[in-house]
Amino acid sequence: MRRSEAKTIAEKVTVDELKQMFINARKGIKDWEQVSRVNKGMTKGTTFNILSKCGISDNTHILAKTNMVSII
Repeated sequence: MRRSEAKTIAEKVTVDELKQMFINARKGIKDWEQVSRVNKGMTKGTTFNILSKCGISDNTHILAKTNMVSII
């Protein structure tokens, strides 16, 4: 997924949809050691842990939402 596509999705996604996305990602990611698309210096597992711990609310910044959408 390109960054522009992730941003478009992030602008429209709801808090409940983001929470469900993290639940699905936890079940669906097979290789947690694979390099992350969000940050090439981290693994998918590390990125998932950081973004899932920052919390999701109506006030979550668009950049954080874009990164959350991009990890899948």
